[in-house]
Amino acid sequence: FSLWSPMCPYLSLDFETTGLDTNTDRIVQIGLTLTNGETHRVIERIVNPGYPCTEAARAIHRISDEELARASDFPMVWSVIVSELAGWDLPADVPVCAWNGWSFDFPLLSAELARYGFPLPLWRPCDPKLALRPPPGESRSLEATCARPGERRRVCLIHRWRQAAHRVRR
Repeated sequence: FSLWSPMCPYLSLDFETTGLDTNTDRIVQIGLTLTNGETHRVIERIVNPGYPCTEAARAIHRISDEELARASDFPMVWSVIVSELAGWDLPADVPVCAWNGWSFDFPLLSAELARYGFPLPLWRPCDPKLALRPPPGESRSLEATCARPGERRRVCLIHRWRQAAHRVRR
């Protein structure tokens, strides 16, 4: 299957974090959406980073330090996610799409996995932002891409998940 085939299973990945440094900041929320034809499954987990978030980060994701303190740490959350994904019968090299994935999400996940000695998944990472070519003079932002008629709407699942997560926190 082609990644853009309606039947190709793929995961959309999104993180909320303590900041923007992929080497030192930590994941505070993991969102994964499986799309397989008409099937959609969602995993959303809060992660205790082990220290309070900055005000700037909290202004973006609106997750309180109290909520983070009640959450499990990354090793526990990741183990549960890996177990749950194993039950979804996905190919080991399932495509995983993340907007700004190459510059943020994938390096962040790699650093977090290395920190705890977890192996890297065999996923095929993809960053739709790099694949899409907007009309001259138009933005490549996720919001602009989703607003364009006829754009690959599958790319927008990450955006919809993020919007829903932010609405719940407001």
